[in-house]
Amino acid sequence: MRLLIAEDDELVLLGLKLVVEQLGHQVYATARTAEEAVDIAECTLPDMALIDVGLADGSDGLFATREISGRLEIPVIVCSAHATEEQALGAGARRFLMKPFGIEALAEAIDGIRGPHVAGATLAA
Repeated sequence: MRLLIAEDDELVLLGLKLVVEQLGHQVYATARTAEEAVDIAECTLPDMALIDVGLADGSDGLFATREISGRLEIPVIVCSAHATEEQALGAGARRFLMKPFGIEALAEAIDGIRGPHVAGATLAA
């Protein structure tokens, strides 16, 4: 799967990229802000997006989630230490991971939403 990762912390981004690749997926693009994530998703149409809530310049990953999952119908996994599962799912995320999370949790989240995109489908975390 080709993933877009929206994360503004360089160390966290590096770790996510390594894990995603170890799980057999491709990090197709990265973004530091919500607006950049939406723009990249519109242009590249990744298979899935992994989005942090607190992004650079104070931008809101939940905004990006609403746009990417709602308008573009791309499945989103939201990861955050600050948002709640209810907020993430309410914004259209298919899965929520509370930071810090382990490799197994990320693998389960990705595997849980692999396959054909279904508009409006929401799966419990």
